[in-house]
Amino acid sequence: MTPTRDQLLSIALDYWPSFKDYEQEPSPEDERRFAVCKQKLQEHDRWRAFLRDLRRELPESTIGDYTGPGPCFCCVAYPDRNLPQPPLRWVVAACVSFLAPVYTVYGVQFDYSDNERVFKQLALWPLPSEIQATAHIIARRIEETFQVTALPHELAELRVPLFVQFTEPPETRLFHALFLDNPENLP
Repeated sequence: MTPTRDQLLSIALDYWPSFKDYEQEPSPEDERRFAVCKQKLQEHDRWRAFLRDLRRELPESTIGDYTGPGPCFCCVAYPDRNLPQPPLRWVVAACVSFLAPVYTVYGVQFDYSDNERVFKQLALWPLPSEIQATAHIIARRIEETFQVTALPHELAELRVPLFVQFTEPPETRLFHALFLDNPENLP
């Protein structure tokens, strides 16, 4: 069951500061978040097993581990390089929060010019038709493996008065607090 809006907001407030600390000392919120991340990262073997299963289920995709930039496990599904590629390509990204029993699946579109990747757009919802099948498989596998629920779009977009990495109010959303502050920055 998805936590309520108030529960998720309370969780975010517990793990991210509501003011900017110019002394660069870890805040109590930072300390709590670091402790949860350290504990969850001990489950990385479970995450790697999930990725191995996902690779078998999505052989037409290159699956990568993107865990590290936020308080979540993250993976990325790139279209197989050996298949014909359109100039604008969608990549599917998925994150399982360390802080709340929720996950998200989203799309990032890139343009490729002279072998250089250039960010074009981020799609949190709705997902483009080109990636819906892949996103659905990843979502189903996450739910089965980790017993978490998808963070509803309207809650992901909820503004929160928190400083999350390099994202500051009024730009900070609940999505940033539970997953990543820069979701389009993929490996």
